[in-house]
Amino acid sequence: MRRARTRRSLIALAALGLGGCVAPQAPVGPMRLVSAHEHRVELSADGRAVIVAPPPGDCLASDKVHVVGGAAVTLMTACDASPGDAVQTVTIAAEPLFGARDAALELAALEAHLRGPQGRRGLGLSGDAPTRVVASRRDGATLYLVIEDAAAPEALLCRAFTEVNGRLAMVSASAAAGEGERALLRRAEAMVGALKAVNAVAERFGPEPAPRPQRA
Repeated sequence: MRRARTRRSLIALAALGLGGCVAPQAPVGPMRLVSAHEHRVELSADGRAVIVAPPPGDCLASDKVHVVGGAAVTLMTACDASPGDAVQTVTIAAEPLFGARDAALELAALEAHLRGPQGRRGLGLSGDAPTRVVASRRDGATLYLVIEDAAAPEALLCRAFTEVNGRLAMVSASAAAGEGERALLRRAEAMVGALKAVNAVAERFGPEPAPRPQRA
């Protein structure tokens, strides 16, 4: 039951992952935007502090953090980016990917699902177009998939799925002009590495304390 719900969430997150982002919104549901700067976005994901930070050379579009219900999408580009350069996003969900379950077994099941007809359709840019998985790699508790999207067959897309501070995280990166599969994977790996490093401290301190009830 939980696994099926997580897979549905992943399909919804993929549709958000490289779609249009909007300015920070008022809190809706279990996801809340705490603060946003070009090198750090802080979120409260159903009581867990999750931080989004870019790898060296990249910056966050702090005015384009999209918070919808149980998910938050942060746009990331090279700090010296020009129009038309590769787009990258980090999507955080207010639910776990693994929880108390075995990460290796869950990633194997997730990859099998995402390689199936329904999973592949949810991986693309639109969230509902045929895709082809051209490469995959598992590194510890992270699954990387390089995808060819029928909507834009000339450009590869990489999606990485992992968990930070007990919350599902998806990194998405579109290939720059002339960028191959290996270079795209390395860029996604750098994004995941930065995300995990900045959240290591938050994971040690555990969930945020529950807010105190307001006096009438």
